[in-house]
Amino acid sequence: MMQMRTHTCGELRLTDAGKHVKIVGWMENVRVVGQNFAFVVLRDFYGTTQVVVESQEMMDVINGLNKESTISVEGTVRERASKNPKQATGDVEVLPEKIEVLGRCRYNSLPFEINRSREADETQRLKYRYLDLRNPAVKSNIILRCQVVSALRAAMTDHGFLEITTPILTASSPEGARDYLVPARKHPGKFYALPQAPQQFKQLLMTAGFDRYFQIAPCFRDEDARGDRSPGEFYQLDMEMAFATQEDVFAVLEDVLPPIFAKFGTYNVASSAPFRRIAYRDAMETYGSDKPDLRIDLTCKNVTSLFTESEFDALRGQTVKMVPVSNCKLTRKQIDKLLADCEVQAIRLGGGSASIINGSDLDHLLRLIRSCYHVAEDAPVTMRTCPADINGANMPFYNRSHVTRYDLELYSLEPLDFCTLDTLNYSEQMPYITHGFLRADRRDSMGFVLLYGKKTVSRWGFRHSVLEVTRRPVCHVLLQRCAGADMLDDAEAQAQLDEAAQLLTEAGFVQYLPRRWAKPGCEDKFWQGAANGMDVLAFGLSAYTRLDGMITTNTSDLNTYLAHSADYEQITVSTVPVQTAE
Repeated sequence: MMQMRTHTCGELRLTDAGKHVKIVGWMENVRVVGQNFAFVVLRDFYGTTQVVVESQEMMDVINGLNKESTISVEGTVRERASKNPKQATGDVEVLPEKIEVLGRCRYNSLPFEINRSREADETQRLKYRYLDLRNPAVKSNIILRCQVVSALRAAMTDHGFLEITTPILTASSPEGARDYLVPARKHPGKFYALPQAPQQFKQLLMTAGFDRYFQIAPCFRDEDARGDRSPGEFYQLDMEMAFATQEDVFAVLEDVLPPIFAKFGTYNVASSAPFRRIAYRDAMETYGSDKPDLRIDLTCKNVTSLFTESEFDALRGQTVKMVPVSNCKLTRKQIDKLLADCEVQAIRLGGGSASIINGSDLDHLLRLIRSCYHVAEDAPVTMRTCPADINGANMPFYNRSHVTRYDLELYSLEPLDFCTLDTLNYSEQMPYITHGFLRADRRDSMGFVLLYGKKTVSRWGFRHSVLEVTRRPVCHVLLQRCAGADMLDDAEAQAQLDEAAQLLTEAGFVQYLPRRWAKPGCEDKFWQGAANGMDVLAFGLSAYTRLDGMITTNTSDLNTYLAHSADYEQITVSTVPVQTAE
């Protein structure tokens, strides 16, 4: 029974309409529409609920409150006129009769947006961890861990295992990794060690007669992150069985793990028992690795006979195995030349990449690209985004990843057009554009993508936007026609395009490709190469690759793409000659 509140912020539904309720939470957002009219989004652990303020008395209470202030709301539930199907409580809203401020946030601005905290600098996230944990995405990971651990405990208990907690402060023992050491207060100069794994303790339990032991064990290893070991602090399902064979252990794991992965895994599927067994020798003979990726059918072939009379001493008299590449008749010199010729000249992150990738992930992605492909030292890296997705905390990651150019997508820079656009107020984002994305030492690092042909953007607004672009240190402009229902007819859209072309020419921009303008020497190397017939290798939904005179288009279905990402033919929906596609 809840005394402080009658319902949580994620609980109310249409069946609750007409009820008098009391909800408590943090004020996530406030949108003032009129003098006595505002929408308040209230958030707690369970979700969000919209509160509609329609009286001066209630407006006086919320006026001056900063986001993340803690409030209590008493009122009546009613059906929303405009429902939000993406929200669990999107069918209802609360009309308040009483609002009480329980805790006032003293700061006008937060160190980062709660719902985008994962894009912030890690130091800031840790400093304000209590705010970071309010992010639903961060919270869901903690809930998932709790659910997985709970399911593991239940499954192991059902199999007759006892959960026994082993000591944390122990004596150091050689286990292959460095220990974390803790000084002993009563024994100066001596130290405890944190366990790398509870190996010795569980073996002690077996010799003592405890038949089946398990725990969700903390493990500590003072190591850097490497491919073959986990660093720092982590938890593992630790188990031990007495009087058991290897097959007994396999049988338990085959029974415990599949339901866990099927229920909580990303794709809600899991391998069925029995798991495929591969002997170590067979794995090394067939795949050249003791941990092969069985999704990729790359197997080794014995080619020893080809090298029996080799002049290369390292191969003569040895067993030689290789992974064959079908229909390849190139010599080693030819292969080396091919690799040298296949140099990546430009990298472009399009499709709203900054909207879905935080700074650290983007940094990792670009490092991965450079490790897999031969990238030219002067290859530009262009990222297309919109001002609403700009987060100043990500700038260190962008700079570290050597992002050299930013294409910012805008409908308008005219303030009068903001109220008619279904988007965030770009004026609030302009400080980031002018100060965050522009580097003092690089005046050619920013381009604009101006979307023309939209009815809700006035002709004056579009003209103003073009002039604003020319007044800023912008090096590149792409004029792209909008798509959708509220579009101008062809004649009006063409008039906008012609006027923009004239203004850009007068400002010193040169048209080097259709609808693409740049200051001399700042042409987009990616699109220049594509226009001159260079190959384009693309990844992601709906992306197209141009290779060997053919254009292949990827599927737009995310589930299909993820399920068959290792099989290129499965994720493509069309393959046509370049001339046909163009």
